[in-house]
Amino acid sequence: MEFFYNLDFAKAEENETIMLSNKDYEVNFKNPKIIKRLNRLKEEKARNIFENAHFNYEMFDYALKEYFRIKNE
Repeated sequence: MEFFYNLDFAKAEENETIMLSNKDYEVNFKNPKIIKRLNRLKEEKARNIFENAHFNYEMFDYALKEYFRIKNE
């Protein structure tokens, strides 16, 4: 889950994992519409992982920290 939240498509050229995947798909990371859609997909994927996993304290703690981080920004 954390892996998806940490992906920054706006700085895709700096991320080796994104660029390796992009060799197959040739995504234009300079297009703001594509970046917006990719961010929405990554949040959806992380949410699916969170909702399908067994609920435990560590996941709850992570969710609370993330919520307050976003709220304070």
